[in-house]
Amino acid sequence: MKKINLLFILLMSLLTIHQSAATSIFSKDLQSGINAFYKSCEDEGVAEIYKDKERPNRLLLIDATDPLTAAQVQYLRDNYINGIDWQNKGEIFSMVLLDNKDISKLSHMTVCSPYREDQITWKMAEALEKKKIRQYKRMLNAAFDVMVKQNTKADSTRLIETLYQIYTNKRFNFLEGKRSLLIASDLMQISKEVDLRCKGRCPTFADTKKKKQSWLNITKLALKKNDTIELYYFQTKCRVNLATLKWWQDYFVNEKIPKKNLFAKPENGVSDISCDGKPFSDGKSSAGGPIIFTQPVNGMSGFTSVK
Repeated sequence: MKKINLLFILLMSLLTIHQSAATSIFSKDLQSGINAFYKSCEDEGVAEIYKDKERPNRLLLIDATDPLTAAQVQYLRDNYINGIDWQNKGEIFSMVLLDNKDISKLSHMTVCSPYREDQITWKMAEALEKKKIRQYKRMLNAAFDVMVKQNTKADSTRLIETLYQIYTNKRFNFLEGKRSLLIASDLMQISKEVDLRCKGRCPTFADTKKKKQSWLNITKLALKKNDTIELYYFQTKCRVNLATLKWWQDYFVNEKIPKKNLFAKPENGVSDISCDGKPFSDGKSSAGGPIIFTQPVNGMSGFTSVK
């Protein structure tokens, strides 16, 4: 009987490994590197670092329901991959790709940072620790490349539903710590519950709340007072729709995010720019834009620098 049970456990373990490999969008070597840095989250000494403070926990949500442009990819890489200023070993970093998959099966990865170079002491293997730093940076860039190059397009963008999963589902490793979320998206929520497309006039959050109060209550994010949220807002057909940005401002305020912890940066910072070298013809960005968003200073924000 014991032999049968052991055989059954072995077969189930092999099946789990096979299924994990089959569903991963990363190569075998890259997935191995991701797994190693995920495992390092529980390395000896990490618990001691965060004994008297919360562990920084960052998550980058990439909306790829419409293909990203080369400029968008480069900005995300420069500012939210290579631009992160981690302070200690064991800081959590995750990426989630919102595309045409079921929300419970979205591609994601989680890793933890190594020591900074200026934290390496004579008691450590200096060459090994410096190698880990180089490997960590290469791994983040390689995983980011894979995610943004996925050839996906979706007919809907269930952004609110995805946020609910991120804040409540253990799968995404974002339930604890000093949480900082970066949403890289055109913010155009399109689902049967909430549709933010401007049909004659752009919907306000007050409109949505009046119609969908019960649904919004069910999908509450249960934010904490020290959570931070930053929006890097992609342009939609070469314009920045400030009315949509205002909708999201009001949504997050309704979710009880402290106003000082809400950041936003529209793509290119302005709306009157060319698209693929051609002037846009849709007119200026709509009025009624946000008034309380904190602007990142010198590229640093609650997401890129957690003090």
